[in-house]
Amino acid sequence: MENFGIIIKRNREEKGWTQKELAQKLHVSDKAISCYETGKGYPDITMLPAIARILELNYNELLDGNEYIINRKKKRLFILKIIILSLVFICLLFVISNMATPHDRKYTIKEQLIQADELSINYLSLKFYSSLGELLPAIEQGASGLSIICTS
Repeated sequence: MENFGIIIKRNREEKGWTQKELAQKLHVSDKAISCYETGKGYPDITMLPAIARILELNYNELLDGNEYIINRKKKRLFILKIIILSLVFICLLFVISNMATPHDRKYTIKEQLIQADELSINYLSLKFYSSLGELLPAIEQGASGLSIICTS
């Protein structure tokens, strides 16, 4: 497998073009063509179809000779895999957090205020019933025949 730069240079020379002539056809500088051929630089990936068409190359042959593009594809694939795995992980965390029992879930401020009110009402009720419980023996002693029903 030939290097990308060698493929470009060989095909340019077969056509009898100078670097400047190829550069004009690709709308880049002749210095850019020199960089491509020496491997010091690479064209933008969007230029590859134009290079293949102008040099009458098989697009796959051009891509196969470009280690930079191959590595770039591998890097993009790796990043895509990381993104997908991250999304799956986030979804799993979301599902697990929603499966938590009700006492584990976080309450809104409104729900917390309602719970605090309920607690204070329950506390007052307990206080009332406990004081009523202290009064019951006195009431039973003082008033025979009086019955008090306490419900919770």
